[in-house]
Amino acid sequence: MQVKENLPPAVSVSSRFDSIDIYRGLTIFLMIFVNEIGGPGMADIVNIPKWLWHAMTPDTFHFADIIAPAFLFIMGVSLPFAIGKRRENGETNGQIWRHVLIRTASLLIIGVTMGNMRAGRLTMRPVGMTAMQWTTLVMLSLILIWIKYPAAKGSRKYLYSGIRLFGIALLVFLLAIYREGPDLKWIQVRWFVLGLLGWAYLISFVAYLLFRRNLPGLAGFIAFLIFLSIGEKAGVFTPYPWLMAVNNVINFGSVLGLHPAMTASGVFVGLLFTPDSPAPSARERIKWMLVFAGFALAAGVLTRPLFGAFKQASTPSWGLYSIGISVAIFAFVYWVVDVRKIKGWGTMFRPIGKNPLLPYFLHYMLHPLLWVLGLHWLNDYLHSGWPGVIRTVCVALLLVLFSNWLTLRRRLILKI
Repeated sequence: MQVKENLPPAVSVSSRFDSIDIYRGLTIFLMIFVNEIGGPGMADIVNIPKWLWHAMTPDTFHFADIIAPAFLFIMGVSLPFAIGKRRENGETNGQIWRHVLIRTASLLIIGVTMGNMRAGRLTMRPVGMTAMQWTTLVMLSLILIWIKYPAAKGSRKYLYSGIRLFGIALLVFLLAIYREGPDLKWIQVRWFVLGLLGWAYLISFVAYLLFRRNLPGLAGFIAFLIFLSIGEKAGVFTPYPWLMAVNNVINFGSVLGLHPAMTASGVFVGLLFTPDSPAPSARERIKWMLVFAGFALAAGVLTRPLFGAFKQASTPSWGLYSIGISVAIFAFVYWVVDVRKIKGWGTMFRPIGKNPLLPYFLHYMLHPLLWVLGLHWLNDYLHSGWPGVIRTVCVALLLVLFSNWLTLRRRLILKI
């Protein structure tokens, strides 16, 4: 006899809000912009205002430090809608769990792969090829594996399966030949952004199941995750060697605490849009979001004296500021797009909001490919000061437009 878990009632697919896709697309655009400015292996623009970079001084908070948290947050907002769609399509609880676990594993694999790719940018020594060749092929393999191939029969079906298997084989080969540093280390556990997304997605899904429509309980769970981050920073696990051994691989404060709190905060906001939520109207939803944002920002101020607000150290205050800002900005986008129906400005961001991995992967493939093709000298032009910033905006816009064309015209969609 099959045991059924009580998954929360489905959120109607028809109730999906444009503000979610536009917010996600805008976040991806800004993520490309920030990475293009100073990310390893990107354009490395110099002599620009410090607030455009990630803050490198302790207890400092810059514009760039909010972008990744915003993506973690909007993933959580989408979660009730995504599960609702699967329920409406007739999927069983077991099928939904299977999807969640496969998605988590996929994000972890991509995260570790890209984490080593970025960290090993200057010291990578793959066997038999250059670092830029290795990076270009890695991004190609990820695209080939996670393309959403169209439904097909006969020889075309086998062709698509063969392409995916080739992508998997290529990725395995590239990971096998990876070497780094003078002692030629192999792949190390570096979760990177997508690895953090994987852990945050799994933990937030469990929270969604546990608390169903109990928003106070979910708020308490988010607070627990924040306290877990504070405790790890305070050294509460230090006396226990076995816990520290785990913590060195999967950091309790950051990987299992702070970043999942950002996604769980998104789940909290997403649940405000369900039919039986305590916020049945747009006005009430915005009120709830602003109050939630206010509490998060106030908590960020109160915890700042403990460890400062610093992304590079994943401090609790930085996380709370990020949550508060992400929620407040989403409330504004929701008001503009879905309440006031001012949507034209978001037309450019909606397609990549539905297909965010494509521009993200293409951007990480762009500069290594320029090196492979012998065109890296292009980075010597307009790479300093405000001209460099303008160039970076143009590159991000072109990648967005190209990704939109691939999404809408060529139906090239990446799906995890």
